[in-house]
Amino acid sequence: MRPGTKIKIQSFFNELKNKFERFKNSFNKKYIIYTGIVVAFIILIIVIYNIYRSFIYVNPDVPSDYAEYNRNTIFSINKIYMFSSADASNNTTNKALWNLNLHQFTDIGLYINCASTRNKDESTIKKLYITNVKFSDSISGNPNLYYKDIRNFGKLDKIDDNLITDRLNYDVLDPNNDIDYTKPQIKFDGSVPITLSYINYNFKENVIISDTRDSSCI
Repeated sequence: MRPGTKIKIQSFFNELKNKFERFKNSFNKKYIIYTGIVVAFIILIIVIYNIYRSFIYVNPDVPSDYAEYNRNTIFSINKIYMFSSADASNNTTNKALWNLNLHQFTDIGLYINCASTRNKDESTIKKLYITNVKFSDSISGNPNLYYKDIRNFGKLDKIDDNLITDRLNYDVLDPNNDIDYTKPQIKFDGSVPITLSYINYNFKENVIISDTRDSSCI
């Protein structure tokens, strides 16, 4: 071994040791900085969330947490009343011979239940409409859906102006206001039912009854 070789090897290892120490110190500093940023970010999120929850609690008019809102059923059908019957119109004045057109109708009453929530604004009806009314092609006759005046519920009441052709929009009223039952109106607390009438007018025409005593049809 040449003179001075041992000293050079020792110097080389010392240099490597110093570089490792500098790297370790630099890594520790960066780790501490990054960890501090992550922890600060988490704390900031927690603080903002707590402030938001406190604000909601103090201000009930502000909508509550939407995830919780979507899990709760605010509006539901509470009751359904149906009355179905038939009627006929006579095409002749001959007392011994009746020529009748037959009509079938079903009146429907839907009661909406508005669940009680902390935020009253969530449990009130803002808008109500009926659209996209369709009937099966297998139904014979002329089936249609009409708005129904609740005062005529259970009676055939075919009013052309009440026919639902495209979309039926309801006026939403305050519970203290009076309702005009001839028009589609509802109170925002659901205290008044939705009333409709399915009418199949002239589903069978020119039905002849020759003996009115037993009402047998020919």
